Amino acid sequence: MFDHMAHADTREAEIRLRGYNPQKRGRPSYHPQLCRERRTGLSVWSRLRPGNTISSTDFVSFLEESWQVLPKRFRRRRRGSRCQVLARMDSGYESEDALRWLEEHGVGYVVKMRMRRVVMARWGQNELFDALGYSYAVLVTNLDWDEQDVYRFYDKRADVENHIQEAKTDLGIGHIPANDFQANAADLELRLLAINQLVLLSRCVLGQTDSRPRASSIRRKWLLIPGKLVRDGRRRILKLADWHPMQHLWPLYQIEVALL
Repeated sequence: MFDHMAHADTREAEIRLRGYNPQKRGRPSYHPQLCRERRTGLSVWSRLRPGNTISSTDFVSFLEESWQVLPKRFRRRRRGSRCQVLARMDSGYESEDALRWLEEHGVGYVVKMRMRRVVMARWGQNELFDALGYSYAVLVTNLDWDEQDVYRFYDKRADVENHIQEAKTDLGIGHIPANDFQANAADLELRLLAINQLVLLSRCVLGQTDSRPRASSIRRKWLLIPGKLVRDGRRRILKLADWHPMQHLWPLYQIEVALL
């Protein structure tokens, strides 16, 4: 599943703090945080933070905010058992506070940990590791799954990177439209709401369930097409160009929209 305001003066001072901006040095930057439900591909919760923060900054409050958005049927659990929510997180979110929060709420988790200094010795071997260039990672979990299942579950977290990349390139969440922090935060929410609408359009109307097209593909194939809206008696009809390759599917789309 997972990928508080104090005094107003303190909050405004925090907003004005400048973080690292690799593209335009010296200018303000922002650090968005996103929680997504993987099965549906929908963004569950997000927030915009000043650029001088890191992933783990005030992360427990973000977990709590995301938790409150989830339906209660998924949060419920019997005594001694876990709820129906699973979380996977990158190493930037690994902290004792975050793991304690997950344990207290009965959330099953797999979290990538930072590599610590490990000293190992083995005699009679020229190289400790082979020379094939493998990368190594440490995962911490409270699930009693097989090791391969734990790794496969965490490995699917990489899919959220595609979601973030789509939001950046197709909907421009990396763009800062205003000088006001609250306006930029609202702009981020509207863009993520738009991508949620495109996800639902793709799944519920276009029937693209196996491999969902990106937002740019939906625009190009289904929205930015030549057509003309004409009146026929009391009806309005969308007339598409004869050569439009998906013209034969539009009656099906109309039926799906009517059933929503």
